Amino acid sequence: MTRKLLILCCLMATVSIGYAKKKKKADPQPAAQAQPKSHEPVFDPVDYKSIGSPLPKMRVVTAKKEILTEKELVNDANLVVMLFNPTCDHCQSVTAYLMNNIDKFKKSNIVLMATPNMVGSWLKTFDDFTHVYTVPKIKVGVDSADFITKTYNYVGLPQINVYRDAKLLKQFNFEAAGDSVLKYVE
Repeated sequence: MTRKLLILCCLMATVSIGYAKKKKKADPQPAAQAQPKSHEPVFDPVDYKSIGSPLPKMRVVTAKKEILTEKELVNDANLVVMLFNPTCDHCQSVTAYLMNNIDKFKKSNIVLMATPNMVGSWLKTFDDFTHVYTVPKIKVGVDSADFITKTYNYVGLPQINVYRDAKLLKQFNFEAAGDSVLKYVE
């Protein structure tokens, strides 16, 4: 008798589990209530690469572990964001140009942003070549908010984006920098 009761309980449990799984498949959670899993990228339909497009969220982590966001960087002047690779010779040259002309960036903020895998010794090597950390006006760090993916045009490095009132005003790629950028700073 006990054996029959045990078999009956197992059978009922199996049927209940099967029914619950079937009901879950037939009645999924509404899309408005669905929460993305933290490891899945969230689709952002905004085009951040066109002139006039808004400044995406920024989170730059410096070598000193300082965290900078758009709230600290956007002011009443222009924001100059240079996407770069620390090992890029041209990026180093453009950085030297910015450093030599830092007096022309009176109110504008300057941020040099590399991909997250460039943290640590790569940023140190970049500073060894450029001595950029001696210029407090220029903030250097790595992207931790997917800013580069949203704004990089894959034309060449460095890419310089100039923002005014949190809108993309002008974009330069490796072939145009230097004096051209100075027209867009304060």
